[in-house]
Amino acid sequence: MWTRGFFRTGLFSLGLALSGWLAVAGEASAAPAMCTGNVNPQGLAATHLLAKINGIWVEPSNVCVGARVEENTGIGMINRGLYLGVWNTVDGAFPETHLPPGTPISLGIRRPPGMIFQTTFGRWRNSVVVSEGDETVIQASTVPWDYHHEAYFGGPGLNCALQPARWPSTFTAYVALNPLNPDRTPNLDSARYAGSFYESNTVGAVLPSIRVDEYGSPTGLQVTVSGCGDADPLTHEGYFDGFTPISLFRAFGIGDQLLQDTALLPEIVEIRDLTTNSPIGASFAPVSPSALAQEAVPGVTLPSPPAGSEVIGVRTTSTFSYSERVLLQRGRPRAIAFLRRCRSRGGRPAAKHGRLTCLPDAKRPRVKLITRRSLKRGKPLSLSCNEPCTVIAAVRARGKLLAAGRRKSTRAGRINVPLALTAAGRARLASGASVRAVLRLTVRDRAGNTLRLRRARQLTG
Repeated sequence: MWTRGFFRTGLFSLGLALSGWLAVAGEASAAPAMCTGNVNPQGLAATHLLAKINGIWVEPSNVCVGARVEENTGIGMINRGLYLGVWNTVDGAFPETHLPPGTPISLGIRRPPGMIFQTTFGRWRNSVVVSEGDETVIQASTVPWDYHHEAYFGGPGLNCALQPARWPSTFTAYVALNPLNPDRTPNLDSARYAGSFYESNTVGAVLPSIRVDEYGSPTGLQVTVSGCGDADPLTHEGYFDGFTPISLFRAFGIGDQLLQDTALLPEIVEIRDLTTNSPIGASFAPVSPSALAQEAVPGVTLPSPPAGSEVIGVRTTSTFSYSERVLLQRGRPRAIAFLRRCRSRGGRPAAKHGRLTCLPDAKRPRVKLITRRSLKRGKPLSLSCNEPCTVIAAVRARGKLLAAGRRKSTRAGRINVPLALTAAGRARLASGASVRAVLRLTVRDRAGNTLRLRRARQLTG
């Protein structure tokens, strides 16, 4: 199952993880150089590393790809994460690439079998991260990094009075991987929620984690961010942007059609700062498969974006004045409550002029009898309903009630209705002969729509 607070205690300490890489590459070749030193990729390999300089994709010189997988033992499984980045091979243990600031980079990663990129959290800009099979390609631009040493290495925490080290052009990230079972086989329970990617200029952030309810169903995505601001709440120094796959919104109870309405999205989705219990400025936009198509790179086969739906997720853009904030992206509670009430009445939630509405269910349920020729004593009546239904059954012959039953289902599909004989029914079957009877069914859905069926059947002992 999806672990609560996945890697919640692991700081986004890229400085700590990457400082041991030593950034010494092997001989130059067409294949990307992997940094040597304190590197532990666990079967992961880089397939390409190209930078777009002066409008042309080229293999950058004096850089290498660093990758290190770290593990910690959780309850019933082994959590793991990947520190990933592009480093220079000249200055040693510093993540500065020495590429022009804002340089677009395309980085290809081949993952070992059973390793999934669940959530990618990057210090870069305008990212698109797409996985297909065992291949992942990251395209994003380098960004400056004001590095505060005291915020890492288990230090006292961020101190904005201290002067940071500034690296003009960096490309680093932390990736939450799917966990391992105790026997070290891959755990794929959370694979359906994989594929999210986010970016921020935060210092010492906690990796985004999925919050779940008591039943293990996702209720929101949480991340802690912090940075040095100017004490002016109108100045927005911080940002948290990214892509959330549609599987998470479905788990929240938000259907595909609702996500297609751009005007409706701010009414049903929010980012709330839990430190102040107030929303922050954020915008949301539906994402189609074509919107995740990456820029063509000569000689590189790019993975295909997820398919199967017109909307595959939501893009989030948010800015805020910096301090420490605990951000929670979720469905707005009032909207989620509305959706639940609508569905409980059998209605269909829909968007109308940028507002939620509940379309009443005016269609009668569709029923198919599975029990065909005879109704046998002690055997339930079987039928199927295309939605949750309440079934009332009565078996009559010559005006007398011989058997009756009732059953309510909470989901669509097969329903078995036990039939209890009346005194008249027991008397009619006492001779051992079958009785020609009429089965009458009343099937009602949650919205109150009713279907009545009448079928001739044999009642046998």
